Amino acid sequence: MKGIVRPIFIHCLALTIVAQFVPGFFIFGGIPTILIGGAVLTLLFFLMKPLLQFVSLPFNFITFGLFSFITNAIILWTLSLLVKSIVVKSFVIPGLSLAGFVVPKIAIHSIILAYIVIAALLTFTISAIRWVINDGE
Repeated sequence: MKGIVRPIFIHCLALTIVAQFVPGFFIFGGIPTILIGGAVLTLLFFLMKPLLQFVSLPFNFITFGLFSFITNAIILWTLSLLVKSIVVKSFVIPGLSLAGFVVPKIAIHSIILAYIVIAALLTFTISAIRWVINDGE
């Protein structure tokens, strides 16, 4: 039981965090949608990700692993198809200026690029949560 509850909790938390900070990622329906989305995302990671990694192995080899962002975007796209209350739209990242460093405003108008960016942030968030709770036991 612990083996399935922990990944669902991690994916629910990651979905919530990314939805709070990324302006193009929306979760409508509150906590039930987050729980369903976390459970579906866990299933997709268990079932679909190994298959996608195997099929895209030559592309991952050629691109030194950068194609994994595309496979994660496909998983996120599948999640948004299965759970209609999870929506990805194009968005604009506002600029930032801090202590002499300037990050310009970035507009992501392509929906495909939006899926890739949000999937990368979601994967990073999942990895960070696993690292914080030391899931690699």
